[in-house]
Amino acid sequence: MSNRDRILQLIDGVPDTKLSFVVKVIESLQAYAGEELNGNHSPNQDTIDAINEVANMQATGKGQHFKGATNDFLEMMMND
Repeated sequence: MSNRDRILQLIDGVPDTKLSFVVKVIESLQAYAGEELNGNHSPNQDTIDAINEVANMQATGKGQHFKGATNDFLEMMMND
């Protein structure tokens, strides 16, 4: 079950008289995260391609793998 499905399931169990509290909590989370919680959360094609590439690498054991420090990886990426 996805997080979205789980939260919707939990909200379905909240009585209508208490939903205003849920709204306030979610609005507070939105403000705390500094992010817009509404909108389109569907991945774009580049993201889908990247997810598929990683899944293929995991399934086949093939592909480019990096071992080392994050700083070294970022430096390598910046120099490409």
